[in-house]
Order: sequence, then structure tokens, then C-alpha cells
Amino acid sequence: MPDRRAVSAKKYTLYCAAAVVLAIVALAPARTLTAFAESPDGVTVYSVSGLWWRGNANLVLRGYSAGELSWYFNPLALFLADLRFDWQLQGADMQLAGLAGIGFGGTTTVEASGEVAAAAINPVLATYHIELPGTFQVDGLLVRVEDDELAVAGTLDWNGGPTNYRLSGRTFEIDMPPMAAVLETKAGQPTLTVRDAADGIRLLVLALDAEGWLRIDVTKRLTDLAGKPWPGTAQDEEVVVSVQEKVAAW
Repeated sequence: MPDRRAVSAKKYTLYCAAAVVLAIVALAPARTLTAFAESPDGVTVYSVSGLWWRGNANLVLRGYSAGELSWYFNPLALFLADLRFDWQLQGADMQLAGLAGIGFGGTTTVEASGEVAAAAINPVLATYHIELPGTFQVDGLLVRVEDDELAVAGTLDWNGGPTNYRLSGRTFEIDMPPMAAVLETKAGQPTLTVRDAADGIRLLVLALDAEGWLRIDVTKRLTDLAGKPWPGTAQDEEVVVSVQEKVAAW
């Protein structure tokens, strides 16, 4: 028959070891996360501080300083079989908040709402010789990857204003109206449909396929707004220009 005192001593030792391990994990600095996570292309974090479950870092997106990212582990999500963090991004041109989670089944989810100044997007648009004013209101943005399938949702509202673009070597400035956009998954493709906020007329459709080809469809109404009316008898919502560009595969 085993000695009860020996068994109790072993249990006590195991409990102490478990407590030490939990304390080490709980008090691990946030910078240890960088040893286990590989940042996507174009994403850089630095000045990481705090603990892994509650910390801060500066975030850079493709060379653009987005601001300070802070996160906090949400323990209640464990009851939903999720490892979930609430997060905030505060910068000169971005004020966003949401959650990021990984389900025990492998599902990855990111949600966001808030405001993004056009100045944060203009460095990307500069490739296409476009410069926007104003701000974008982001509501219910959702990106989810499950079983290698990408799903997106959300809305974006832009307040419009004087927009600069370059075409055939000439620069134009056009006063654009407010616009509303819906992000959704159609036929397995992330799709952004942009409409005139006043009358709901479709202006622009962007769709990304699994091979990384981005298709951009421009309607007659948008050519009218841009000061370059499409000739002929096309209807306002009819697509008159369609281009494709290889961006990245997902």
C-alpha cells in the first residue's frame, strides 16, 4: 500500500510545478509572441511592451505608421472554444477597434469598426495616381478563414469631396459625392460594391479571386462623375470599363 505522505508530497510537488508554469506563462512579456508568430508581408510591429495577454505595440503597414496597437485577452471566449483578443488601433489617421480570435477548430476571425482617414489609404492609391480626401467609416468589418475558405463582410461609408486623379498625363480634380460600399463574399470571392450614397446607383465593383486576380468594374455613372462620360447609350449601372491586376493569392 503506497505511503500517503509520499503521495501527498508528489501531489504537492506537481501542484507547485503547475503553478510555476502558469505563472511563467501569465507573466511572459508580450515580445515573446513575436517568436511564435510570423507577420504577414508588409506588416511590422515594434516597441512591443506589456504581457502576452495584455500589451501594446507600434504597427507599420507597408511602410505606413498606422499607430499604437493594444490588445487584451478575453477569457470568456474560452467557453465558446475560442482564443480571443479584444484590440484597439489608435493613430493619427486610424481609430479602429474589434476582436481577433482563433477557434480550437482552426477558424481565424478578425472583426473591426471605426474610422480611417483617406490619408492612410492614399499611399496605396498613389500607384493608380488617385488621391482621396475625407474619411471612411468602417462598420462590422469581418474577415474569417475557415477550412481554407475566406469569408468577408462589412460596410464602408466615405464622405466624398475633391478627388485628384491622373489620366493620359493630365491631372484632374473632381468633386465626388458621398459613397457607400458593401463588402461581402460572392461565389467564393471577396467583393466590394460601391454605390452613390444619395441614390444607390452602383459605381464600382471590385472582386478578388483565389488566384490573386483583382477585377475592377467601372460603371457609366462613375465615368460621368469623373468628368469623362462614356459615349453611347449605356445605362448608369452598366459596366463600361473592366480591368484586372494580379495582387496576391489567398
